[in-house]
Amino acid sequence: SQQCQKYVGQTVKVLVEGNSTKPGSLTARTQGTIIVDLQGEESLIGKFAMVKIVDTQNWFLKAEFVSLA
Repeated sequence: SQQCQKYVGQTVKVLVEGNSTKPGSLTARTQGTIIVDLQGEESLIGKFAMVKIVDTQNWFLKAEFVSLA
């Protein structure tokens, strides 16, 4: 969606919520509650992280882990 497209290229703070349905992926949410999919270790679950948004799908963002927030 256009709402998601505006995030591509930005670094944003997310809360990592848990494992994604895809192996090796985690699910997180932005402060605006948009779902973010990223690669990362399970140790990130429950923590805030800074991620760079690299792509958008229909209703979620794809991101790369940058650092803990």
